[in-house]
Amino acid sequence: MVQNFKSVTARRINHADSTPGRRVWQEDYYEHSIRNEADLQRIRGYINANPSRWRA
Repeated sequence: MVQNFKSVTARRINHADSTPGRRVWQEDYYEHSIRNEADLQRIRGYINANPSRWRA
């Protein structure tokens, strides 16, 4: 389902921008289904802390 969504949206974006074949989605992107509240909280913590890990 995710692969189909990414494929369809990439084609539409590239058609609208007249950029056939251009990559739209980040490579090595990891999809993860959130299965419960603990999983959601762990992911929220990761997202909130992530900017502090960036190089200046």
